[in-house]
Amino acid sequence: MERTTLWRLTWSHARGVYWLAMRLCDAYNADAWLSQFQRDEPNAVYMLSVKRPKVKAGDETRALHPATFA
Repeated sequence: MERTTLWRLTWSHARGVYWLAMRLCDAYNADAWLSQFQRDEPNAVYMLSVKRPKVKAGDETRALHPATFA
């Protein structure tokens, strides 16, 4: 069974904008984990993907600093 990762768009002074792996999920529970993380932090941007997503132009305006974790 292929596992997927729940990623959070974040930034730091050292790395800039990047996708941070938050949780490794199975296909059957990935959507439930995504919903839970979005409820906990509605202003954060999350994505489910097998591989690390690429940072795109404009992502820097949507990324939150890791110190903002609830």
